[in-house]
This record gives sequence, C-alpha cells and structure tokens, in this order.
Amino acid sequence: MMLLFCFVFLPGQRMCFAEVVTGSAVIVNGNVNAAREAARQDAMRSYAERQVGVYVDSHTEVSLNMLISDRIVTDSRGYVQIKKVIKEWQQGDIYHVQLDLAADTASIETNVKDIRRRIEMMSDTDPRKGIQIAVSGANGKTSAVNMNRINHYIQAKIQSEMEDIGFNVEVNDDVRDYMAIHNDMSDPSVSAEVRKIARNTRGPEDALLRGVLTTVNVRPDKGCYTATVSAAFELVGLEDNHVSSFAEYFTAVGQTAEDAEIKATRMAAKEATEVLGQKVLRLMQKLYRGGSKHLGATLVFSGIVDRNGQEQRILQGLQAAMCQVRNSSFTSNGNYKVVITTTSHASMHDLRQAILQNIPGLITGNDNENALGAKKLYFTF
Repeated sequence: MMLLFCFVFLPGQRMCFAEVVTGSAVIVNGNVNAAREAARQDAMRSYAERQVGVYVDSHTEVSLNMLISDRIVTDSRGYVQIKKVIKEWQQGDIYHVQLDLAADTASIETNVKDIRRRIEMMSDTDPRKGIQIAVSGANGKTSAVNMNRINHYIQAKIQSEMEDIGFNVEVNDDVRDYMAIHNDMSDPSVSAEVRKIARNTRGPEDALLRGVLTTVNVRPDKGCYTATVSAAFELVGLEDNHVSSFAEYFTAVGQTAEDAEIKATRMAAKEATEVLGQKVLRLMQKLYRGGSKHLGATLVFSGIVDRNGQEQRILQGLQAAMCQVRNSSFTSNGNYKVVITTTSHASMHDLRQAILQNIPGLITGNDNENALGAKKLYFTF
C-alpha cells in the first residue's frame, strides 16, 4: 500500500530548496509494498541527515545526527515534505524510489537544539537508577569503525526513551572489550563471564543491555551494495536473574559498501532498542514501583557452628533490617543461604550495612568475584 503524506506549513516557516533524492530497499519475502515504503524512508532519512548535519557538523556527534534524523523521519513527518514522486522502479530484489523533497529547516534547527539539551540534562538524573550498555562489532575493520558510532547511537536512543522516568545509562567498556573477542552470544560460558564482569564493575546500575552486531556479508548488487547484519541483544538483570533476548537479521542497500553496512547496522540497533527498550522500562518500573526500589538479593552466611541458634539470630536480624525472606537453605559446605526482598534499602551497600547493624557478631565476608548469576552479599561470623 502506498502511503500519502499531507503537510501544512505555517507562515514564517523556512523551507530549504527542493532536492531530488533516491532511496533503496531490499524486497524481503516478495513484499514489494513494504520495500516501497522502506525505500521512501531511506530517501527521507538520507535527506534529513544532510539537513540535520548543517546544525550538527562535528564528526564526534555522528550518533546525535543519526538520532535526530530518526526522530525527524519517524516521529514527525511534517519536517520533510514529499513534493513529488519522480519515479519508482524494481531492479532484481531491490526497490528504488526517486523523490523530490523539501524540509522545514526552522523546525529541524529547533529540534536539534531541543534533543541536544535533553541529552545534556541526562547527567542530572537520579544516579540510583540506571542500566549498563555494552555493544560490540565483529568481522573486520569496517564493523569496528561503525560500532563506535552505533554504540553511541544506542546509548543516546535508550537515554531518550528513558528520560521521562529519570534513568541513567552507562557504557561498560570492560564488557565491550571482552565481547569484542568473545562474541558468541549463544555460548553459556561467555554469558556467565559477561554477567560476572558487569556485576563486578557496576556502579548503581540494575541491568546490562549487551549486544553483538556482526556483518554477515557485503556484496555489489546491480550498481549499488547490499549488506546483511546479524543482531543479537540480551537484557540481563544484575541483582536478579532476569534475562530478555533479541536476535534478527537486517539487510540494507547503499551506494558504497560502508554506506550499506552503516544502514543495516543502524536498522538492527534501532529495532533492538525499540524492542528491548520497552523491556528495560518494564524492568525498571517493576524495580521502582510505587517510588521505592524493590531490591532482591541472595545472602550467604559462613562461619556457622550452631545451626539452630545462628539461623534464628539471622532471621530475626533480617526482620529487624526490614527484609522479607523468600527462601533459605544450608549448602553442602555448611553455609546458610537466604534469598530476600526489601523496599527499605535503595542499594546493596545500604542493605549490607543494615544487616550488619541488626545481626550481632556478623562481619562482611569476602565477595566471590567468580560467582555465577546475580549479585550476592557475603557475611561471616
């Protein structure tokens, strides 16, 4: 189905000169209508990026350029006007459109300033609420270059989606460095190591969004290039065992090999953040429902010499520390393991101090940095 666009421009709006722009898209599963719309989006986005680039002209702000142009094309059709569809044609499995476009440059300029200001305000959000980001590329130098752009794009996009409820986003370089070498998302040992690194290098963040974007192939195709990118993302809770996954292939067309790869990689990042971004919000809203953080933790007590007596002392102390016991058991090595939840403590540090204050004779134990799973707190008598 061909979409029709209607635009009304108020007096005083500045329109840039019309420009003829070509957009292309791959026909997937024979769906020509979807490819036609994707090709239009490609042309409009390419045109919008050039207009945005007038106001974002630093090479260090490529991700900001991409984020703003996404919003202009996807969220606000009124920024770009299709004055005329000049021609459309199909060449093999690629659909092309040639559009005569114009843009409301005054609105674009205002939008660039607004998004820049909102991103700069992120540093003022509540530091207790946050998520780590770690995205890595694979398959060659070009992917590595693109991933520097895409990683910042993902960070800015998730920040934008989460800004209204006040969450911070932090890039975990330690996880990124590990994933650059170990990028098999399906390997359980890699997943365990990634969670361990994230947990041991975390600040106040409650979850990790990790991902690997791999260039499957880039090939010349009837005068242009087609690139296919594989995207695998995973949202991992750092204080619980929450996991959500995303995996899909994306194909895009470009005038150069690098252009095609950038487009395909951005499509993957955009789709992944939209899918997992909603899961991030639901996870955070669950953690902070009612304005209080619902903290869950596994507590490990060692130095047990009197099971009955020390168990009662622990349970009474946890009750006094405003913790609700969900499960408890003695392990094979004689430790006492307790799973608790609480809304009275905003962080693991606060929880640890409350437990120490309410259980006589208890001291902080050594953390097991190689432990699997979610965050644990260790104590000993």
